[in-house]
Amino acid sequence: MRLNRILTAGAAVLAASGLAGADKNLNIAHYYQVNNYFCGPTSAQIIIRAISGRYYDQWTINRTVGANSWSGCNTPDIVRGINNLSGQRYTTVSNSNRTLTVSNIDRNAPVEINFRGDYMTYINQYLLHHSVIVGYTGGGFYIHDTAFGANKWASNTSVWNAVQYHYKIYAVKYPTISGDVAPGGTAIPPANYVMYRLKLGIGLNIHNGPGWNTSISGVYRAGTVVDVYGFVGGWLKIWYAGGWRYLANLKTVKVGLSVQATADLQVHTGYGLAGWLPKNAIVHCWQWSNGWYRIWWNGNWRWIWFAATRAA
Repeated sequence: MRLNRILTAGAAVLAASGLAGADKNLNIAHYYQVNNYFCGPTSAQIIIRAISGRYYDQWTINRTVGANSWSGCNTPDIVRGINNLSGQRYTTVSNSNRTLTVSNIDRNAPVEINFRGDYMTYINQYLLHHSVIVGYTGGGFYIHDTAFGANKWASNTSVWNAVQYHYKIYAVKYPTISGDVAPGGTAIPPANYVMYRLKLGIGLNIHNGPGWNTSISGVYRAGTVVDVYGFVGGWLKIWYAGGWRYLANLKTVKVGLSVQATADLQVHTGYGLAGWLPKNAIVHCWQWSNGWYRIWWNGNWRWIWFAATRAA
């Protein structure tokens, strides 16, 4: 959110490694915000670089985030920027807590937080602000603060109070404690995107891991149509019986896939913006390429980003 003073643009600096007493620190690049309301785009910049290796300047990121000088931006805006530019999927959660945060850091996924600044032990002024948790100790967290510097430490209590004051949400890559099972053991659905929809030419065993020597949880008959969410070591990643399972990539045929936009979605020419696909619109996809679906739209071939879609 908007800071109370203009901050001088700073150069990117690498986070220091080997911090004394750190249980874990991701040691990722830190960036300073270039003006007094870019804490949101800068938080997205830090996360995008960490999870995808891609670098975008803050002005480019803000074309998607949409921060402004009078109200800054909110966590869902930052999530939109991360997902559109990283090729990966973050989401907002309202059950912000230490366990969930540590779970994400353990899986090398920094966490975006939206907080009231004067609750933090390293800030002595009131402000509403976005930054990124990049590590933890037994008593607190390391934060890449977009205004105040890299690896700023704050206690568990101060972070909790600061976040609880303001919207009470985080942005995380992994919204559950571990794997694909929520607290209490409730299975959750997979990510919204489907990479391919395939028809099996032969019957295939459904494996619990990506390999021939892994245990088997079921069988698909020839002719079954399955949604594929990714590839792991050449194996097809699918959702089956409440969890991720794997199929050998043998004698499959790609079939049509329709997706539904889960938010207003940019339609790209490949070089620029062609227009917007409204939320809940359904389109047929003809090709997948590095996170983009190719669609026929308004008489031309166009592209949409997978992260804001679900299989229709």
